[in-house]
Amino acid sequence: MKHRITITLGIIFSILLIGGVAYASIPDAGGVIHGCYKTSDGKLRVVESICASGETALDWNQTGLQGAQGIQGPAGTNGSNGVSGWEWVRGLDTMASCNPLSFCQAITYCPSGKKPLGGGYNSDHLMPVNTNFPYIAGPGGDGWYAEAYNEDPVNIRYLSVWVICAEVN
Repeated sequence: MKHRITITLGIIFSILLIGGVAYASIPDAGGVIHGCYKTSDGKLRVVESICASGETALDWNQTGLQGAQGIQGPAGTNGSNGVSGWEWVRGLDTMASCNPLSFCQAITYCPSGKKPLGGGYNSDHLMPVNTNFPYIAGPGGDGWYAEAYNEDPVNIRYLSVWVICAEVN
């Protein structure tokens, strides 16, 4: 008998708890968030229903109004706008050998007609890279460039560059 009472009370408590959470949720069922602004010190607090004396009630929606339509971009070669045909180009074939205690550079080019959107580098033994940027209108086209310094006094290290390329309309 005692076991049944415990189970029954547990079920009743669970129902009340779930109902209370559903009733007191922020935002409310209509998507409105209720707050109280204390005029004396400017403090704002989110509430479920009622503001205290000396507070001003503020209500706001979770979602705002639709913004204005942006301007149309230029038409691309196939009638599309923006970026298309992106690809990641790894510079394993342009890997630079970095002699001991010296600088080295590596460049990886985008395929013809594509522009670099971003890029980066890989180096063995975490050589310090002192520059890393898009390489625009170079002799081999557009791509990504990095320069590193091999601090190792004995061993040759390696630097490779990768680039993300795309057709930009």
